[in-house]
Amino acid sequence: MINAPTIKPALNAVPANELTIIALAAVIGTYEDDNGNERPEFTVDVLDQAAFDRWSSTSNKDLLASDGMKCECCGQHLKYACLVAHAPSCSFYLVGRSCAARIDSLSRYQGAIEGASIRLIERIKCDARESAWRAANPNAVPALEWARTGINRTAQDIASKLRSYGLSERQTAFLVSLHARDTAARAAATGSASAGRQEITGEVISVKIVCHDDGRRWGSKTYTAKVLIKLATGVKLYGNAPSDCVVWNGETCQHTATVAAGQKVKFVATVEPSDRDPLFGFWKRPSKWSVVS
Repeated sequence: MINAPTIKPALNAVPANELTIIALAAVIGTYEDDNGNERPEFTVDVLDQAAFDRWSSTSNKDLLASDGMKCECCGQHLKYACLVAHAPSCSFYLVGRSCAARIDSLSRYQGAIEGASIRLIERIKCDARESAWRAANPNAVPALEWARTGINRTAQDIASKLRSYGLSERQTAFLVSLHARDTAARAAATGSASAGRQEITGEVISVKIVCHDDGRRWGSKTYTAKVLIKLATGVKLYGNAPSDCVVWNGETCQHTATVAAGQKVKFVATVEPSDRDPLFGFWKRPSKWSVVS
């Protein structure tokens, strides 16, 4: 535990077993304070949260000075710096990555420094991509926030690509259209998913055949039809159709489903509402399955 601060010892005089690297800091830009002065903006990758919180609550945070970060070994201005803690004296130091590699008492942290550097550099790049996208597409920001809730898996998948790769104009437009479609559907909905065993009647939206390996020695497989349906209330339900809805098609030499998008089906099943979306649920143990003409 880091104790109350005493006299800060010289870094090269501190025993190796008393030093720990608690974070890697990086300068990512500048901002203008209330007095019109330009100050550096920092981001960090924390390695020891408890020690970092202690540093944040003391005057030691002034190590990130208004004129930027300086290495306490060589005095150079730094873009990336290791935040080092000395627990007995509650002292903290900023050290450049190159200097840290040359200090015997910090040599055991080289793997952690390299890993933190990679994470931090990648996060800075991802933050820059997202900031640029938000600035260029202010009207699409609500769609991004909606997609990140995970309510719509397609939208969530698109949003997940933003930080790593960026989004094209077509992807952005598609994300906005998905959000608009979802908003309209919710406005038109007249009910919500209810739990329990019940009779279900709805229109098939999509069907997907999924192959399962049952783990037997000879590798026998089973095939299931995953079906998404929409009820008249606007609620969507997802689950497995009965096993007899999947048949072998000799002409195409593959398994196909006897249920298709656009059909109206009626069956009895147990429904479990989604914990994230009141207009979505999952069914299981279907029976009395039939296609309504």
